[in-house]
Amino acid sequence: MSEKIKKIFYLYLISIPLLDCISGIFINNRIIIGFIYLVKLLFILFIVCTIFFINKKYRKYLFVLVCYSLLFLLINGDFKEKNDLIYEIGIVIKIIYLPLILLFVIENIKDFKLKYLFIVFLEYLLLIFIPNILNIGHNSYAYSKEGQVGFFISANVIGNIFSILYPIILLYLLKTNKKIYALVI
Repeated sequence: MSEKIKKIFYLYLISIPLLDCISGIFINNRIIIGFIYLVKLLFILFIVCTIFFINKKYRKYLFVLVCYSLLFLLINGDFKEKNDLIYEIGIVIKIIYLPLILLFVIENIKDFKLKYLFIVFLEYLLLIFIPNILNIGHNSYAYSKEGQVGFFISANVIGNIFSILYPIILLYLLKTNKKIYALVI
């Protein structure tokens, strides 16, 4: 794997919290923006092309994801009253996004640096913590006003992100002998 492709991946990885935050700001202010989704879609296409043309060993997994996506679109197109193809494609992208990224990492980055996940973790923490301290963040739920999500869209999504990242970050900190930080987190 070329160093250039690794740099592109790491740059994208650390930009994900910022993209999600910008998306959350726009959605919470009822502004529709396709730029964020376009960036994610382009990165998905980058991953697919890398797996398909450069690292052919994992094509079968890519084939499974493509078949699943097409089946999902066909089934949802038949059973829903309102057939909104763009919306359904957005759902498919959300579903296959993490498996594609994991497939890319497993195949292409043998020496994956966990410090980048630590950076992403800290970005999410700061992008929730700072708006809430300044009292400009959004509530998790409109009715009960319990919890805050900073500028992000959904407490469930943020909870999922933290539940995936937290054990990985904790192991990284313990492995790198930064036990004091592990206790704080």
